Amino acid sequence: MNNKRLRALLGAGVLTAAMAFTNIADAATKYAMTTANLNFRTGPSTSNKIITTIKKNTKVEVVSYDGKWAKIKYNNQLGYSSKDYLSEVSSSSGSTSTTKKTGTVTTDVLNIRSGAGTSYSKIGTLKKGATVKILQTSKGWHKIELSGSKTGWVSADYIKITTSSNSGSTSGGSSSSGSTSTTKKTGTVTTDVLNIRSGAGTSYSKIGTLKKGATVKILQTSKGWHKIELSGSKTGWVSADYIKITTSSNSGSTSGGSSSSGSTSTTKKTGTVTTDVLNIRSGAGTSYSKIGTLKKGDTVKILQTSNGWHKIELSSSKTGWVSADYIKITTSSNSGSTSGGDSSSGSNNNGSGSNNNTSGGNTENDSNDNSTEESNEIGIVTTDVLNVRSGAGVSYSVVTQITKNTKVTILSSNDGWYKIKLSDGTTGWVSASYIKIDNGSSTTQQPLPIPTSTPTYVDAPVNTEVMNSEYDKYQNMLTMKKDVSEGLKSLSIKSNEDFDVEYSIYGSGSWKTASNGAALSSSTIEGVKINLKNAPSNYHIFYRVKVANQGWQNWVKDGDISGEIKVNKAISDIEIRVVVSDSVNHMVKETIAVDLGHNVARPVLRGAVNGIYDEDYLIREVGKKVVYKLRSLGYNVVETKPTGSYSQSDELKLRAQAANANEVDKFVSIHFNSGDKGANGTEVYYSTVAGSKSLATNVTNNIANSFSFKNRGAKDGSHLYVLKNTQMPAILVEGCFLDQIDMDKFISKGSQAYQIMADNIVNGIIK
Repeated sequence: MNNKRLRALLGAGVLTAAMAFTNIADAATKYAMTTANLNFRTGPSTSNKIITTIKKNTKVEVVSYDGKWAKIKYNNQLGYSSKDYLSEVSSSSGSTSTTKKTGTVTTDVLNIRSGAGTSYSKIGTLKKGATVKILQTSKGWHKIELSGSKTGWVSADYIKITTSSNSGSTSGGSSSSGSTSTTKKTGTVTTDVLNIRSGAGTSYSKIGTLKKGATVKILQTSKGWHKIELSGSKTGWVSADYIKITTSSNSGSTSGGSSSSGSTSTTKKTGTVTTDVLNIRSGAGTSYSKIGTLKKGDTVKILQTSNGWHKIELSSSKTGWVSADYIKITTSSNSGSTSGGDSSSGSNNNGSGSNNNTSGGNTENDSNDNSTEESNEIGIVTTDVLNVRSGAGVSYSVVTQITKNTKVTILSSNDGWYKIKLSDGTTGWVSASYIKIDNGSSTTQQPLPIPTSTPTYVDAPVNTEVMNSEYDKYQNMLTMKKDVSEGLKSLSIKSNEDFDVEYSIYGSGSWKTASNGAALSSSTIEGVKINLKNAPSNYHIFYRVKVANQGWQNWVKDGDISGEIKVNKAISDIEIRVVVSDSVNHMVKETIAVDLGHNVARPVLRGAVNGIYDEDYLIREVGKKVVYKLRSLGYNVVETKPTGSYSQSDELKLRAQAANANEVDKFVSIHFNSGDKGANGTEVYYSTVAGSKSLATNVTNNIANSFSFKNRGAKDGSHLYVLKNTQMPAILVEGCFLDQIDMDKFISKGSQAYQIMADNIVNGIIK
């Protein structure tokens, strides 16, 4: 057989085999629908690059599964996505794939949710006795088939597996509670007051309480929680740590434990406020308007309790609602004290507000285990202040706080908690109860680019004019002694000529002055001034200092301040040099105050926020680059932003005082703008000091031209505190608005956007 014929037959065989393989593959192709906006990655890990984000309810081809990941085909490209956000459908009709399991609902009404957890939205209900077809089981939840080729998730605790047939139906209802199988155990409550919850965890809502000594019938035990029987054929969950098993009989009542599940109860209780400031609202929830506040220690008369809120009596026969988490019951005609619990009295179990630390040893111990792959949904904060924690539970430390209407990117969920990402890249966990999903925002707000790194240490460039070797012959005119073993602690300078030398140090809030070799000392020295006295007019003293962890400043001369006073910057070293010349002014550069707006005492004095765009973050990133750029060009910089927590009036005063005390030549405050929807453009405010307006005009034009922003012009800023109270030419920059119009233009510059903005500011003020 010749080679040509052999190649032809082999080619035909290969082609036939390929066709057969293709037919088999097509017949077995799996498809799935995305259940959320889902990241499509280059590999099966969150560390792999995101190719794109696939929108919710998009049909994709499933090639294979790899643990928690699915290899999928989307837009003719292969990649990986979390299988937790994929709902399998058949290639022909889109109906759900089947298994051989069916089950029966065992509770009166069972919620159907969009995902495997209580943090997912409720999409329907099932009634007791309804039969369901189970497609998948994950972490105590069953994925079930619904009508119309849809799927949903239900708690496995309320489903009894009945058969291996493929039939099944669904029906509707509301809420989720009810009894399941019974045991013969009873127990006694061992803590003063024990919370009854709607599910097995602290993230579930509180539906009632039990008093110490109450007897309960235990129906089920799961992960450290007992399911107990309540009155009216209802059930609830309590922490097993506070229940002592007493008997195995079927008798025993559930005294003291009523299920409040949406209902309200009236009492004659009074209580005391346990947090510094407690909002009074017009209704039982954070979505109601704030009508007043109470201070810590205030006593209130409680008229009614509903879903974790107390209705209280106000003056003039008015009423309002407050969170029960911040009220300690003090007296009651119907029952005793209710301090204690499961056990977090005086704290906020949902993570909102300023006081979240559990007391009394809360052993309900939320875990921070396996989180799901990111869905890239956007959430909006619904409470005034929300704690962001290091893990999914109130026992974890507070990382930061965010305020109402802040938009966050939701990365994953776990037992009533969302893992979120803030606009500055910070990640943490927040209570899902205080986050409202914003389905439209993720498609309208582009994420900010990651800025290039900015060094914090920089030495001023060598000043060749001051260091000119022709001045070396004059350096024996002065003798300096300094202690720099642990930073600059003492200084003395002695004149070896007919003229005198006077020098001052700033430390501990004041200046000290000495002359002709007398020593000056301080535990921390922040500033230095040196002058020659009775010397010829062409004799000049130049000096420069090294600021700890920041670098050498440029030279200053003849009594000017070297260092940064009143801003907690310590000097670690100093150099001096005598220059004999009739022309020296050109040898020194200006000292410029750079004021990073806001960025103190968050959230009270924080900047504007629009969804994922945070003014504080933008100011910080651009401001760091402004400071570094100026120092690298040889300008001395004083950073005026105060450290610590202050009222707004005090922190503004400190900024202006720092600029004035350092006798800087120019002042620039950096901000970003906010306003009505659609407001956009760059504007810069100027003070009444001569030269300010030209600086403002320069910077406005630079920024507007570089980013194609609307040029809103240079504006009179005499009403602004830092411009009204500084003594040098001063401007306040509003780089652009946080509105999408400006943000899209900013983002289009990529990682260099922050540097471009910084360069525009620097070039405008040194022009």
